[in-house]
Amino acid sequence: MLPIVPFIIWLIFTGMKLKTFTLFGIAVLLFAACKKDDNDTTLNQKISRQWQIDKYYGGGIDSTLQFGFVFGGYWIDIKTGGNYTERYTPAFSPTRVVNGTWAFLNNGTYFQQVDSSQTRVFTLLSLEDDYLKLKNPNKDQQFWLKPKP
Repeated sequence: MLPIVPFIIWLIFTGMKLKTFTLFGIAVLLFAACKKDDNDTTLNQKISRQWQIDKYYGGGIDSTLQFGFVFGGYWIDIKTGGNYTERYTPAFSPTRVVNGTWAFLNNGTYFQQVDSSQTRVFTLLSLEDDYLKLKNPNKDQQFWLKPKP
């Protein structure tokens, strides 16, 4: 904020009208009041819910049925505190539950999941109130999720 002080002094001495100066001051205060983490807060609010698979693309091909066979009934509960729980039932196997932590990386460009056996980082393609699209940057995979009813 200090670099703006000489500019304000210059404006006062050059005969700037009080009304214009006041409006300028209000604009500066409003700009300074904006928080850097507003975007993170919005992303956290949007992603914190239970999601289920709507579409899965592998190699650019809709492979939702194959995904459902391997990860039957998949859903993920992303909690506001940075934790998550995944649950799915592979074909002919008992239900699996995976707990871990999540975070946004690079100002929300990436979504990271860490559990006891792996770290996964996905490119965040889209996050809306009713849809989440993730891409595995290491494989040609996209996960399209919708809120779990």
